[in-house]
Amino acid sequence: MSLSDRLRSITPSSYRGRIALAIVAALLVAVVCVQFALNVLVDQQVQSAVEANLRDEQRVVLPDLNAGCSMADMADLDQVEEAWEAIAGVTDIERVVPITYMNSSAAIKAFVGEHGGAVCTSSNARAVLEWAFGRGDKVLFFPDQHLGRNTGFDMGYDESDMRVWNPHHEFGGLEDADVKEATFLLWRGWCSVHQRFSTDHVADFRAAHPGGVVIVHPECSHEVVALADHVGSTERILDYVDAAPAGAVIGI
Repeated sequence: MSLSDRLRSITPSSYRGRIALAIVAALLVAVVCVQFALNVLVDQQVQSAVEANLRDEQRVVLPDLNAGCSMADMADLDQVEEAWEAIAGVTDIERVVPITYMNSSAAIKAFVGEHGGAVCTSSNARAVLEWAFGRGDKVLFFPDQHLGRNTGFDMGYDESDMRVWNPHHEFGGLEDADVKEATFLLWRGWCSVHQRFSTDHVADFRAAHPGGVVIVHPECSHEVVALADHVGSTERILDYVDAAPAGAVIGI
């Protein structure tokens, strides 16, 4: 049974006082919270993924205010608005579609909605990007450059189609020609946890377990993703593990 199926099998009566407490992917917790009309979600994960799905009458309790997402903090609204204005100065902004990863602030999600874009997850990033390219010629993808890059490669694009926009540099550290030529403008953001995994880790695992399987999340660097046997979201990784035969050796 997949993680989402397990979550959907939970009944409201299993939550005393209608307070949800679970250790699973933050987005799926939010979906369950909405589905069961729970009043309070006690969340120790990523607030940005949860708040996107809640109704006005629902609230999130954060036991630790420091338990946020460093990647979401790498793209604030002022920076994104400045980037959008700068990009509009050198290319037809009507043909640029802004796409934000779920791990971003509510303000950033509102920005993409107001400018004809969309919010994606690691599960549907390819579908959202394909939708975007049906509306425009290029995307501004934030805040995680690696999810954007890995999805782009999966779609058949390569590094020559991509440029990284650094919000701390003038004009993103790019030239006018870079913005005009790029299909993917990737925000210089990343997950501090997933960037700890390197190609050396993959090599060490394979040396220790020649028959083992390597599964990684698309927030990892492209070099790591290229060496993996399977790539997928948190839910997809759990599905791979559930489906693995008994005795399988898996490096995640």
